[in-house]
This record gives sequence, C-alpha cells and structure tokens, in this order.
Amino acid sequence: MNSTNILIVTNDRPLAQDLHDRLELLGYKIIGSSEGDEEIFNKIEKLKPALLLTDIRLTYTRGGIKTWELIHSTYNIPVIYITRADDRDTLQRAKLS
Repeated sequence: MNSTNILIVTNDRPLAQDLHDRLELLGYKIIGSSEGDEEIFNKIEKLKPALLLTDIRLTYTRGGIKTWELIHSTYNIPVIYITRADDRDTLQRAKLS
C-alpha cells in the first residue's frame, strides 16, 4: 500500500471523483479536494499533502501557474498539472514552472 497523501485541486467534480477513485485503486491515499484560492492554502497547512494534482485552468487571484509556483516554493510540495488546455502559451508556462 502506497502511503503518499494526495490533494486534488479542481472545480470539476466528476474529474475529482474519477481521479480519487482511480488513485485509491492504485493504493494512494487521497486526503481531500479543494476549489478555492484561500481554501487551498488552508488545506495544505492542515492536511500536509505530499503531492498536489491541480487543474491548471483554475482562476486564482495570482493566476493559476503563479499560485502553484508559490505553493511549490513555500511548502516544497510537488505539483502535477492536470489539464485539457491546448494553447501553447499556457502549456509552455506550465512546463517552465
């Protein structure tokens, strides 16, 4: 059994549920999900995830990619983007972060 605690961040509830179910079948521990800007910081502080799976297109005060760069640098948590984004600018900025 894998003990990696994962926090899923998306406002797409069907996607969140699908990821939750699939990852649990693989033995990962899903510790929650989040949608909001401030909520994500509160959940990170409280739940201490080892990994974040996040929708790159979420709208945050700082912008999605900048928010994830801040989270990664502040908490040293790996961030994996999940997205249907297909515009090259967004994908390039995500690669660089």
